[in-house]
This record gives sequence, structure tokens and C-alpha cells, in this order.
Amino acid sequence: MTGLATGLFDLHNSVNELKTDVEVIIAATDVFKDESLVEATPIIGWNKSLLIKHAVKFFYRLPFFLLKSFWISRETGLSPVVDTFAKLLLLDRAVEKVNPDVIHLHGAVYAFYVKAIWKNKIPVVLRLHGMNGYDESVDDYQKFRVIEKRILDFNYRFVTFVTNDVCEDWKVKYGSFKCPMIAVINGYNSNVFYPPTHPVNKRYDLITISGISERKGQGRVIEALQKLKSDGIELSYLIVGNGDEQYTDKIKNEAKTNKLRVDFLNYCPQNELSVLLWESKWFIQPSASEGFGKTYIESIAAGTPVIIPKHLPIVKEKKILSEVNACMHENESVESIYHCLSSMNFSKNIDYNKVSDSIKHLSWNNLAQIYVSIYKRYC
Repeated sequence: MTGLATGLFDLHNSVNELKTDVEVIIAATDVFKDESLVEATPIIGWNKSLLIKHAVKFFYRLPFFLLKSFWISRETGLSPVVDTFAKLLLLDRAVEKVNPDVIHLHGAVYAFYVKAIWKNKIPVVLRLHGMNGYDESVDDYQKFRVIEKRILDFNYRFVTFVTNDVCEDWKVKYGSFKCPMIAVINGYNSNVFYPPTHPVNKRYDLITISGISERKGQGRVIEALQKLKSDGIELSYLIVGNGDEQYTDKIKNEAKTNKLRVDFLNYCPQNELSVLLWESKWFIQPSASEGFGKTYIESIAAGTPVIIPKHLPIVKEKKILSEVNACMHENESVESIYHCLSSMNFSKNIDYNKVSDSIKHLSWNNLAQIYVSIYKRYC
């Protein structure tokens, strides 16, 4: 169970594209109709009418789900009762329709749902995208610390993490799960992110594709560009995404007031992102923290190298970042960004294919085979 705007959809869609005897059906929290097919993946959605019909048919289960909704809301402090109750009904409806061999849950809050499945004897696999409990840049990080420690007590058959660094850090900070826990790192959709097949005019020196926030660092890039302009260096910058309105207005005003060459694009369909990356010399995202940071991978896959702070988990992974596809700076601070950008040669030609080929092994199609092997243990 997950939303479709996640790497988890890309991963499982790739599992289905392999056309093995393993098929993944997603109970989608952000699809508000009964059944549909998105690319190679069957989707079960929900709306008020569908949930009411399911609740009436299985009325005897309602006290169980209501009690579990109060329990999950109390234990997490981040999941409202009504919202939790609706999602438990969605999951129960999907289980009833599909009769799955395996249930896959996603994230530390949804991990609690393993205790709220009706008469559950179905193996549950859990995927964790980060460790928020020790990341002070995350809202409610102290609540996440309690949540992430608590889920160690639950019964999963397998737990996967997005990086080895997060997996190992979890063992140090919280301890180990009672089941196998491995890293299956995030990848990219090779049907969407690939290098250009012809010369492309570079409109921007820098691009960021992400939700706009203090943590992601778009404002710090703008501050660094101000300092560079004072040195006589003017770089162009495209920010793709939206976010907190107050913070977005603040950085827009800073860019306008200082007459910086910064453009904002609120939204771009995923299948058009490669074009924006082709038109940019470097991808930059000086995040204070990331679980993995798949936008870095997607940029490299499109042939655009990345500028990235050294402390992020993806930097510590083997066989991902190198001199071919990345320029690393010390940390997420304005000074670090400024020193990095001021030392770079933006007129240097970049071999898009060489950059893209450096991470070919991280396409979702390759990583999906690992998940197929996990599922086959229980199917």
C-alpha cells in the first residue's frame, strides 16, 4: 500500500514489467476510483462510496479496525484516527479482493498496519526510506524516533532499506529487526530518464527538481548565487517544484531583489523532466538530509552531473557517485555551496552518455529482480 508518486511505484511497476510469475497490485492511497491500470501495474483505489460498501459487507470487522485506528493514532501521534480508519478499510478491501501471498508496507507509520490486518497470517514485507528520528531538520523528528524504535517489536518477514548507510545506522541507533534486513537502493526509470540523442542548447547552469523547502536548500543556492554575483560571476538557475508558500515567496523575492537569473517552474510531468535536465549543465540540491535522494540518480541517468554535499547517504554508497558524474562539497551551508560553485568550470563540455552510463546498473529493471527473489520466498 502506497501513493503512486513514489519510488515504490516505479520499483513495483518494474517488477510487473519483468513478466515473471510475481505480480504486484497496489492499494493506492491517492487514487480515488475502484480499479485501474497504470502502465504495467493494477491499481485498487478508494472513495467514500467504495469504503462504505465494504464496511457494510464486513460490518463485523469494524470494531477491530476502529480500535486499531485509535491505537495507531495514539502510538504514532502522526496519524489521525479518521484517516487511519479509512486507510485500514482500503487495505482490507484490497486484501479481500486480491488474496495476496505477500503484503508490502511502506514507511515507519504504515509499518504499524502489520498489527491491524484482519486475521492476518499473510507475510508482510516492509520498506523504509530513511531514519527520521535522528534528523532534526524533519518536523516531529522526536516522534519519529519513538515510532522507529517501536516497530522493531513487530513481525515482518523481510525489511528493506534504500541505502546500506541507513540500514547500518538503523542497527546502531535502534537495533536489528527480528527478520532479514537488507539494502535495496533506489533506482531510476530508464524509460523516462536517459541521455539526449542529439545536441541540446543549455539554457541553465543549475537546476533543482524537488519540493521547495529549507531542508532541500534552494534558498541557500540563491544566497550563494548572490555572493557569486558580487564576485562578477552570474549563473542561471531553474527551480522546479513547489512547497511552503511563505518560504517560496521569500526566496522568489530574494532572487528578484538581487536581479539574479533564477526561474521558477511549479510543476513538470515526470516524462518531461529529462528535457529540463538536458537543458541544464548541473543538477544541484544541497539537502540537509535525505533518505536516499533519487533525484540525484535521475539527473545522472539523464546525463546531467550533480553537485551534492558529502554527508548524504547516497555519497557513501559504493559504485554510484564518482568524478564522472558528481562534484561534492563539504556540507549544505551557503559558504560550502559558494566555494564549490566558484571553483567550477561551467564552460567545460560534458559527455552525457558517459555520465548516464556510470549508473546503468541502478535502473529499476535491474533492482526489481532483487524484489522478485524476495517475494518468491513467500509466494
